[in-house]
Amino acid sequence: MHPASDSALCRGSDAAATDLLAGLAGLARRISVDPSGVIQQVLLKALSAVGGRFALYSCFDPAESRMITCDGCDLPADYPPSGLAAGRIGYEAFIRANRSEMVIPDLDSSCYATSDPDIRQYQLKAYIGVPVCRNGETIGCLAVYDGRPRDYPSSHVRFLQIGAQWIAQAIEQRTLEQQMARERDSVGKTLLATMTLLAQWHQDRSMSRALDESQALNDQMLQLSPAAIYRIDIRANKFLKVNDLMCVATGYSEEELLAMNPEDLLTPESRHKFHERILEMGAGKNVSNHVDYDIRTKSGRIEWVRFHVRHLYEGDVLWGANVVAHFVTEQKENERELEQYRQQLEALVQERTQELSLTNQKLREEIVRGRETANELRLKTGRLEELNTAMRVLLDKRNEDRLRTEENIRVNLAQLIEPYLDRLGKSGLNAMQKQYLDVIRMNIGEVIGAPMPELSAKYYIFSPTELQVANLIRKGRTTKEMARLLNLSPRTVESYRESIRRKLGLKNRKVNLRTYLSTQE
Repeated sequence: MHPASDSALCRGSDAAATDLLAGLAGLARRISVDPSGVIQQVLLKALSAVGGRFALYSCFDPAESRMITCDGCDLPADYPPSGLAAGRIGYEAFIRANRSEMVIPDLDSSCYATSDPDIRQYQLKAYIGVPVCRNGETIGCLAVYDGRPRDYPSSHVRFLQIGAQWIAQAIEQRTLEQQMARERDSVGKTLLATMTLLAQWHQDRSMSRALDESQALNDQMLQLSPAAIYRIDIRANKFLKVNDLMCVATGYSEEELLAMNPEDLLTPESRHKFHERILEMGAGKNVSNHVDYDIRTKSGRIEWVRFHVRHLYEGDVLWGANVVAHFVTEQKENERELEQYRQQLEALVQERTQELSLTNQKLREEIVRGRETANELRLKTGRLEELNTAMRVLLDKRNEDRLRTEENIRVNLAQLIEPYLDRLGKSGLNAMQKQYLDVIRMNIGEVIGAPMPELSAKYYIFSPTELQVANLIRKGRTTKEMARLLNLSPRTVESYRESIRRKLGLKNRKVNLRTYLSTQE
């Protein structure tokens, strides 16, 4: 088995812990009929509740210094049935150190990493265990091993302690059954011997002595029984025989019990239950041979007792009963404690369920708000896309208008100015005037063909005359030609050239000014 949860008794698994504890409480009904099955159920539920590799019940043999593997759940196939006790966790903790619990989250960092051979053999990393006690003596331990380091909550320790009590009850019941079986075998042999003696006594007419010996043997067996045993006369409401354990359990002496009414031991509720059983039997109904009564001891303490009844008849008339009584107060208290623990867990589950409901409600509200915000963002995004589309349309319209205006300017220059320039060229101009006319035609051609570079932002640093000189340099005019066209001296033109080079950052650089200006168009 590999449990789905490391901790069925802690965070987020309280409902599973409630079911497991309810299952433990239900084991009480099985102890008297199947004690070995109860031990296996405790191991199974312990492994489910705590989580881990395997669960194990081991008993101690101090005389031989050995640990014996009695029962296990999910044990490896090669797990040894027994081994030396010295150095092993359970023996060192519960026998030598007399501890009431042992929790080791990381076995590798503990002193048992080298002393306990099972840790290395099966690569175990964590351990949690409690002792199993019987009559105040530690007889073994209940433990759960894990293959990884981990922490254990206190609820796991408490769960194992309760499981250890059930194992002790089951061992007690199993021991009692074995003793009763031996006693039955002994009684059967005794009866056979008695019958043989009766025949011999009948023949030898010495039957009386043999019967006395047989009665003494039966009385001895009655006193040596590990359970409280008595015989009652139902018609006379009195005890006929009681053993010593019955006296110890009730606090009364044998003389006090034989002198009192057996019903005086019962609480009012149990007395009413007893009368109902007698009435049912008188009416011919079948009743169980097992029944639980509450009795009040001589000290006034209320004890829960489980009775196994063998009714005695004379013909068809009920007259008495032989009764074996098991005092199960501790078992009942464990059941009650488990029930209280289960109720606490149910209350905790309800509380956490309410907290989760509130948290889920808040998450749903956050999701609704998030969706509303997303819808608002989608609407705003749509409006922005519409605005962008409108801006693109406006920019396209503006570009179309600019291109149309530029085209109109070129057409007007070609149609309205060119004819007059042609007439001016035929009007008998001198050489200087013709040069001016050529410059005008050249500049008009550039305006019609493409924007002039001198209109670019980088030429704003030039003065108007510098701009004219720069344009003529770009057109390949010499200094003398520029001096004639601009009506300046050649030295003045040279100073403008130097000023242009300085403003363009070309001073002291071997860069051709005409080439540079041409590449900046």
